[in-house]
Amino acid sequence: MKNIYFENHSVANLLIGLQGGISGYTTISNDNTWPIPVIILRLCDGRILLIQIEMQEVDDWEEIGALIFKINNIDNIPSIIDLPKSWNNIIDIKKFIYEINGYAVECGFKLTTFNGDELIILPGDPIFTLAIKAPFIQEKFNPEYDIQKYICNNWIE
Repeated sequence: MKNIYFENHSVANLLIGLQGGISGYTTISNDNTWPIPVIILRLCDGRILLIQIEMQEVDDWEEIGALIFKINNIDNIPSIIDLPKSWNNIIDIKKFIYEINGYAVECGFKLTTFNGDELIILPGDPIFTLAIKAPFIQEKFNPEYDIQKYICNNWIE
């Protein structure tokens, strides 16, 4: 099995940053409606984390979406919406992996707060979009593949 890992563009201590919680978010779309190609999270450590999709080739003419993580400058993003304090206390982080044609592709993740709220980010359908499920996101959750087809493992670095 060949592994394709998240592209984190040298984001230092990504898992630790997510474990520390998120204090705000914003989304970017072409016309401010669904589908969403980018979400930006303000981590509790002050960093601004941009998440978007990159297509990974897993076989001839077969591609699958995977997340890209980048630290962004706060000067060039839309207004960030503050989140309730419960999002400062993340108790569990899972990684979604999709197996296809001999590849195991890290595709998405799930954060769970101490009170049970969840943020799930996966590649979306249509391609180059995100499927985001959270109490603060109103757009429809439309992942690239049925969520039951992903393997959900603890995120360990």
